[in-house]
Amino acid sequence: ATSSPAASAEAHSVAIGLLASVILFPIVVSMALTPGRVQELTLKMVDTFTSIFLAVLWFNTFTQFMVTFEIAEAFPWARELISFIQVVALYAIANFVAYLWKDDTMRVTTFCSCGAHMIAFAGIAASGHAQGQTSLFFESASIFSVFAFVGIVGAFLAFMFFINHMLWKKNFKEHRVLNESLEELELDVVGLVISFLVTQAVRAAITGSYPHIGHFLQVDGTLGHVPVLKHVPKLKHEAWQRLFMLAWAVVLCVGTSIAMPKLDEIAHRSPRMHKVVHVSKVVLIMLIAWGVLLWGQWEFYEHLFEGDLLFGQMVFACVSTMVCLLVLYIMGNLGERHPTLESRQTFSITTSGISLVAAWSWEHCFNCAFDVVGQKYQVGYKGLVPKLVLSIVIPICLLPTYLNHVRPRVLEHKEEHAKNDAQGRGHGEEHGHGEEHGHGEHGHAEHA
Repeated sequence: ATSSPAASAEAHSVAIGLLASVILFPIVVSMALTPGRVQELTLKMVDTFTSIFLAVLWFNTFTQFMVTFEIAEAFPWARELISFIQVVALYAIANFVAYLWKDDTMRVTTFCSCGAHMIAFAGIAASGHAQGQTSLFFESASIFSVFAFVGIVGAFLAFMFFINHMLWKKNFKEHRVLNESLEELELDVVGLVISFLVTQAVRAAITGSYPHIGHFLQVDGTLGHVPVLKHVPKLKHEAWQRLFMLAWAVVLCVGTSIAMPKLDEIAHRSPRMHKVVHVSKVVLIMLIAWGVLLWGQWEFYEHLFEGDLLFGQMVFACVSTMVCLLVLYIMGNLGERHPTLESRQTFSITTSGISLVAAWSWEHCFNCAFDVVGQKYQVGYKGLVPKLVLSIVIPICLLPTYLNHVRPRVLEHKEEHAKNDAQGRGHGEEHGHGEEHGHGEHGHAEHA
């Protein structure tokens, strides 16, 4: 019996999906049931993975809505303006809902975690398109302009957060959970957006022109005989460019590992420096994550599995998830030996970077599958219908387990560490006062 190339490609993708589910699921369950830091970091990864995955799913659905009804082409700069309005509106909604739920730890922390990624991805879309327009406007100095644009976006985000603080947040300092949740939301948004723009600027430097934000929305290619997102311009990267992106991620990884102790030392100087260090860590680790994602897409989609997009995406998602779980297991064992506040923060941010790679790679698989269903079976509306349906069905399936089992355990670990840190500071202060008192008595005795 003979089979068509398209049928063969589909069979390969189904086969790798079945193997992945059989191999990865028991590993994740085993790590989640292993007591100690491995369990804690695994639950943190599942928590962040779910948050990122749902945020990307909903944002891609919104993007497909704009593509289907050609809203982005309604007038000049329509895409940039709508994306900007979306960022500000989502941030305002996040603050309003967080205020309403300020007395419910579970609700406010969960909402701010998911909201941070949704706002960040909207910010990535808005700033990414604007960064591309900036490179076209300053064509003679396009590379310099895209790097300078990163600073402009950082200043705008800082200004928006400052205005929000002055308008109402400063009046609710006594609500610790509310302030911490919104602060984490803001720091994560800054870290994700800035790291993305830096990565795009590096991409522009090695390719000679500003690239399409394909690793955010979707990449160009074909799946068998089914065209996928023909509006994305195709750019095949050369071997040295793929190696450069891999080297960029590796060098950043080594440099970040070396810089972490110094950053932890700087964080102790003041609360303001603690925030600066937190953002720096997020930016560095997310730069590594974006670099790995780009290298994987260039290597797997364009080179190793050219012409079989979904199969290449499935292979990369499986390989990246296995590597992420290995790194997570190593961090879990290291965390048992170095249970400090700074190491926990570093491991938590690193887990977020790991989750970004895993969630984004699997989301690309789902996104490609939605396009195939929408085009092959002529559902209509340029693939919007399956994305819209799945953006409702998938959360309905995921959220009960996430809200009833995963998220509560993550919050339990977080509260336990907060209590231990508070007790440690209390013992330290008592020890310090005791020493001062002892020295004082000793001084008085000598004086007598």
